[in-house]
Amino acid sequence: MKSTCQLLLATALALLAGCGGSPGSASPRSLRDATPSYAALSMDQAGTLDTAPAALEVASSPLTIQGTGCEPHLFLRAREVVRRVNRHLYKALRHVEDVLSRTPGVDTAASRTWEATNADGVRVRFTVTELGPSRYAWTLELRPVGEKEFLTVLSGEIDRTGASGAHEGKGSLDIDFARLHQAYPADPARQGTLHLDFETGPSARRLAVTSSDLT
Repeated sequence: MKSTCQLLLATALALLAGCGGSPGSASPRSLRDATPSYAALSMDQAGTLDTAPAALEVASSPLTIQGTGCEPHLFLRAREVVRRVNRHLYKALRHVEDVLSRTPGVDTAASRTWEATNADGVRVRFTVTELGPSRYAWTLELRPVGEKEFLTVLSGEIDRTGASGAHEGKGSLDIDFARLHQAYPADPARQGTLHLDFETGPSARRLAVTSSDLT
């Protein structure tokens, strides 16, 4: 049975105006600043989430399990839900941050690619591509041990118009856990997807998470 859950963590966010150049004009620094970060995209656990469900705002599409309605304990145990969301984000984003820290990027006219082999033998390739003025796309690919083909585990986009720091902007991110499981068969997340819509700034963030078929 397909299940879908949606969770929205909302805070005020001031959007700044800005402009960018033409496609292909991105500098190596701007491409790196456009990369996703676990610190920027994970949900905060501060506050009184367990005792004040109002701290979490349900999106316009209600939090539901298809055919049955949403389990009410999700609201009573909001902190646990946030931890689980963060843990699933980390499963993919840890590979991004690791390859960024271990290898220099290879540049083309409008993209930068980082590639390395993990200690466990899995090959990691992460690419940021300039789509237009202040707009970038992400792709994280993993190649399982003994395989020849890469699997796209994470993809997304970010609009950094007006951004004042690294990892700031507005966009979305998708993670495919079935493909992640192919690279890491021991990982208990064997299937499902996670979709994240975000707005991140210097002082506030807005994150909306939709999960489907996660085990």
